[in-house]
Amino acid sequence: MEHQELESLLIKKAQKQLTLEEEVHLEQLLKQQPSYQMDEEVFEAIWAKTKEIQLDDGKSADQRWANLQGKLLQNDGRPKRKTFYYAAACVVFIAMLTVIVWPPGDRKLITAVGRVHSITLPDSSIVTLNSGGSLAYSANTFNDNREIELHGEAYFSVKGNKGPFIVLTDVAGVEVLGTTFNVRSTNTETSVSCLSGKVKVRAKPSNRSSILTKGKGINVGIDGAFESIGEVSANTLSWSTGELIFENTAIERVLEDVAHHYKIQIVQAPHLPKEKFTGRFRNETLDAVLETICLSAGLECNMQNDSTAVVK
Repeated sequence: MEHQELESLLIKKAQKQLTLEEEVHLEQLLKQQPSYQMDEEVFEAIWAKTKEIQLDDGKSADQRWANLQGKLLQNDGRPKRKTFYYAAACVVFIAMLTVIVWPPGDRKLITAVGRVHSITLPDSSIVTLNSGGSLAYSANTFNDNREIELHGEAYFSVKGNKGPFIVLTDVAGVEVLGTTFNVRSTNTETSVSCLSGKVKVRAKPSNRSSILTKGKGINVGIDGAFESIGEVSANTLSWSTGELIFENTAIERVLEDVAHHYKIQIVQAPHLPKEKFTGRFRNETLDAVLETICLSAGLECNMQNDSTAVVK
């Protein structure tokens, strides 16, 4: 709790928003915990470096993150060992933050670190950003040009009657007027699920487009090809709600939803039994979920490593 308070005060200090009382309290914290002085130095370095980053149009979130890492790891004249410790401390400190917001000025890059984060945009639309995802937009002109760049996964609840709302990924563009939808983006594929209203999806490489209505979804490949995913899964937003719900669902689909929810790969053996599963899980461990599903369907599950399971 005290460390979270320190982070909050350091951010206010960097933004020149500290009250006199908060300034005195921050000085007391730094005196009480000498290690916090290193945290302050690291934070100020991160803040200074992010101001140097130009968030140019056309740069992906990965490129911007690599740019930041490169700047943090540049030799700044310190002895090598100290530079290494300093850079490592920067990485640790960043990992502690829930969300990283790049100041200054018009361009904003927001990265959710470690957990789901909710963001209210200038037009009052709401974005729920999955852990590890990032988005960028122009704050000062957003109400006139509602355009967002996304890498990762996010759920959008868009305010209507304000002109088009556009989400750009590495391989696709998604345009809406007022709706709720989910976008999952990687460097090679974008998946779009429409939960209400209508969504227009355009493939960047081929410039082909497709209209999605409520309950429909589509995948866009790096080559611009479309692949319909039919009816949207009831668990499309499980990463946000923490809940998996299955009602007479085919085992293959159950395992696909579990893999997406826990961000792992589940290798399914050929010719799995045509079983159905009904159940509900909320904030359960992966082991508990897989054990319950496999026992009910008479299947065997083995974890190969932290990110891969085999079901047969």
